[in-house]
Amino acid sequence: MQFPDILYQIAEVLPTDIEAYVAGGAVRDALSGRPIHDLDFVLSGDVLRIARRIADTIGAAYYPMDEERKIARLILIGASGQRTVLDFSAFRGSGLEADLRMRDFTINAMAVDIRNPQELLDPLGGYAHLKARTLLACSPTSIQDDPVRVLRGVRMAAAFNLRIVKETHATTLMVTHDVDEAVLLSDRIVMMTNGPAATIGEILDVDLPRPRDRLKLAENPAYHHLRGQVLEFLYQKHLKKAA
Repeated sequence: MQFPDILYQIAEVLPTDIEAYVAGGAVRDALSGRPIHDLDFVLSGDVLRIARRIADTIGAAYYPMDEERKIARLILIGASGQRTVLDFSAFRGSGLEADLRMRDFTINAMAVDIRNPQELLDPLGGYAHLKARTLLACSPTSIQDDPVRVLRGVRMAAAFNLRIVKETHATTLMVTHDVDEAVLLSDRIVMMTNGPAATIGEILDVDLPRPRDRLKLAENPAYHHLRGQVLEFLYQKHLKKAA
């Protein structure tokens, strides 16, 4: 796994008695070979004081985001103008594993010790799920704990070409004016009529296989047929409004 040099700089200035890990998206992206511009640190001790000390040492701007929950953000602007976001937070629960189990999806519930970043800490099997291109919630209550995670999951499934496994399925309502987004992400599109007294105009089932790859769908006749049906409805609605 390759991490930005700033991780190693922070490891050098961190007090030796402090537990500190990089967790979440940065670890997922490192395993996927994707570029990393944001790092999320979870650590023990006085998080705000430690984050302020690190900011002063590396020349980053310091922002206390939530003093009660002990969350701070550092913004570092590199010589080339590249912006790196460094978030610091305290463990949720009793320690690292409890913190990871409280996250949204298993592919975001992996961590590395910043002093030994090549050793993956993966109590929920997120790496195996990432390789299998599956999106699985960390717990049966992950979605209930934060319903916004449903939308995040849909976007992640599209961005990483992941299959949402049965245990993670949930009913999601998305409002969009983007025809391509509707066909790409939806299982059913509900098209509405105009005005404050709008009613359901047509319902279109999107029977396209998952995971869906945007580029491959561009060559799929069924995708273009569905897209055409939505555009036709919108066009007819526009004509009625004009009349």
